[in-house]
Amino acid sequence: MITNIFRQNLPGPAKIIDGSKIASLIIEEYKYKIKKFIQTSGTRPGLAIIQIGNRQDSNIYIRKKMTASKKIGIDAFLFKYDRNVTKNKVLDKINELNTDPRINGIITQLPLDSSSKFDYSDLTNKVFPDKDIDCLNCFNFEKISNHQFKNTFIPCAANACLKILESINFQIDDKRVVILGSSKLVGLPLKHMIDFKNGKTFLCNETTKNLKSLCQTADILIVAIGRSHLVDEGYIKSGAVVIDVGINYDETNGKITGDVHFEQALKKASYLTPVPGGVGPVTVAMLMVNTYLAAKIHYEKILQT
Repeated sequence: MITNIFRQNLPGPAKIIDGSKIASLIIEEYKYKIKKFIQTSGTRPGLAIIQIGNRQDSNIYIRKKMTASKKIGIDAFLFKYDRNVTKNKVLDKINELNTDPRINGIITQLPLDSSSKFDYSDLTNKVFPDKDIDCLNCFNFEKISNHQFKNTFIPCAANACLKILESINFQIDDKRVVILGSSKLVGLPLKHMIDFKNGKTFLCNETTKNLKSLCQTADILIVAIGRSHLVDEGYIKSGAVVIDVGINYDETNGKITGDVHFEQALKKASYLTPVPGGVGPVTVAMLMVNTYLAAKIHYEKILQT
């Protein structure tokens, strides 16, 4: 267990996991690796971020990604379009980035803020698999579904959850893990990854029957449902590890809240991630890791030609 990753505890048994501290450790580790890579290859890893619209929460997250990129030694490029942009124009940019040697990883900032309401998969499926560092291309996602994790990018938010569990030395093997939320970004890939580690996973959503009772059985409760404060103490088994992936932005006051009612969860959980400052920073750090790995794979292919 990394002992310096906890915030000063508030009233209640839960230890508050400081995701920013975990992220800082990851950034420092890979900052050194990237420096060595640049010296060896003569190139810097490159990240392209595509943003449609001007959601304030997206602007915040992108700033964090740009800041982390600068700190770790990655060249990050933002391609921002207004919400009236056509799908074909964005696809043209993706095709261009697919063949741009400066770019090793391509991500689309979600959710899309597009007036034409096209599906994000229309974009992510056009990203070359070896640049799909969010693992949203159908080819890469199928590999995750089939537990083919070798030489595969691991979805950043899902990987962040596992990194947090690893940081507190919590063993997944034979534990009951309830994942509330079944998106391709978090819930689905996380289920496959935890199944691979011999955890007993239960993937559910708001329509699942007896949802609260199911959550109460979890040794590890991971919440990524997109509903502010949905999970209160009544959902939580005493002593459970609670990981809150939810990020809900209130445009009226500019505040960010999680899917878990933090103050109530303090009374029941053994470990708890806050929002903000929990899963989010670790997710950004894992994006940096995936960008580095994509650059490394690209360079190794060059050496083999």
